[in-house]
Amino acid sequence: MKITKWIPLLGVIALFQASADQTIELVDGRHILLKDNFTWEYVPKAQPEASVNPTAVAATNLAAPAPAPVVVPVVTTVIPAKKTIAFSPGQSSSILQTEQSDYTVVLAPPKWDGDELVIPTEIYNNAIQPLIELDLKVEIYGENGQLLHSDEFPVWRSIKRMANTYLRPGQNEIGTAIKIELPKQGKYSITASISDITTRG
Repeated sequence: MKITKWIPLLGVIALFQASADQTIELVDGRHILLKDNFTWEYVPKAQPEASVNPTAVAATNLAAPAPAPVVVPVVTTVIPAKKTIAFSPGQSSSILQTEQSDYTVVLAPPKWDGDELVIPTEIYNNAIQPLIELDLKVEIYGENGQLLHSDEFPVWRSIKRMANTYLRPGQNEIGTAIKIELPKQGKYSITASISDITTRG
């Protein structure tokens, strides 16, 4: 008879225990909190308090490093659109550099090849997309200011769908030289601007 007196009390205790959150340990050592609303969650491990080296934490939180920007050689003249720059064939310094969207074209020292003025080019990719094609609009003026030649030149061409030919971010390469047949003079003026860019991505 005494047992029957305690049965309701034991039922209340069992019900209370069943409704309380419980923590169990899995085979791999992780802990799970079983909640009374039939949900569960992992219990984070308690981290011992220790001095943290902020440099080490910062290093572990870094993503893969972005490619280092290419160092473009210093050219005395970076031109805005439509500004003419004087130059002489055979000079030892680059003529100018022009850029758009972090793609830079440097016009290297010009020289004569027969009746053609040859202007070597260097292409720099400081952007985040690989470069496939780049065209340059060039105008050449004579000593008295008359327009001698105006044209667009394909100074960089990759082969589409052949990734190993793309100019990757952080790279620089020699571009296609600009060749123009001109009357020979001691000095010329030039304008150059990037007229078309094709990228991958």
